[in-house]
Formats: sequence, structure tokens, C-alpha cells
Amino acid sequence: MRCEVGKITTTEFDLLIIGGGLVGASLACALTGQGLRIGLVEAAPLATGRHPSYDDRVLALAYGSRRIFEGLGLWDAIAADATPILTVHISEQGAPGIARLSHRDEGVAALGYVAEARLLARQAMGLAGYLPRLAQGLPLLAGDAL
Repeated sequence: MRCEVGKITTTEFDLLIIGGGLVGASLACALTGQGLRIGLVEAAPLATGRHPSYDDRVLALAYGSRRIFEGLGLWDAIAADATPILTVHISEQGAPGIARLSHRDEGVAALGYVAEARLLARQAMGLAGYLPRLAQGLPLLAGDAL
């Protein structure tokens, strides 16, 4: 399923997503195949190399985020470059008490993951096949179904 990208050909949408950052792009991926007319409006160019949200920052993803990306069919591509968080040490200098969390104690592969924003964007924005290559023109994705 592909959507047309570029100039608006319709003004009627079932859902109009404002913002093509990681959340907006992930929502568009999650709704793929639902038969909705979805528009995605973004002020910045959506090419992953130039979008301000898709830079070299690293993001900490909770284990629940992994499960969401698995449901979207994106996790396998992300996992190769994501670093697992296996332990967490929580303390405050000069204060009594500490807390230590371990993935083994929780029975999960990792408590979370660290991944580069650009990597997540590449998957959410189409190199994983969910959205087509972005055309020049109005920064809007529009179509009968994503």
C-alpha cells in the first residue's frame, strides 16, 4: 500500500496528523492498512537527512517502545543498531540509598535501548517500506490509504 506524496489532491481526510517527527511518522505506520485517508502535515522537509527531529541525537527507548516497534514491523531493522540497556543504577550523591535494576531480575532481554534518532526516522519514514520516497512539493503526505 502506497500513498501519493506531494501536492494535495483531496481536502477530505479521515485523519490528519500534524507533525512528521518520530511520533507522527510512527502513528502513520501504525495505521497502515486500516483503509483510512491519512494526511501528514510537516513544516520541515521530510527527507530523513534534513528533518530537524532526525539528527544524531540518541534516544533512550523503554522496553515498551520496543514492543510497539515490533508491532509496527520495524524492530528487526532498528535492533541491529540499538544498544540494549541491561542495568540501571539510581542514586543521589550524598543521600542514603540506591536502587539497581537488572534485565535478568525483570525477565526481559533489556530494560530499554539506546538508538540514534536518524536510525528510527529511517525506519519510520519509509526505508522500511511503509511510506514512499518523498516527492518535492508541498510538505504533505496524502492518499486514499497509507
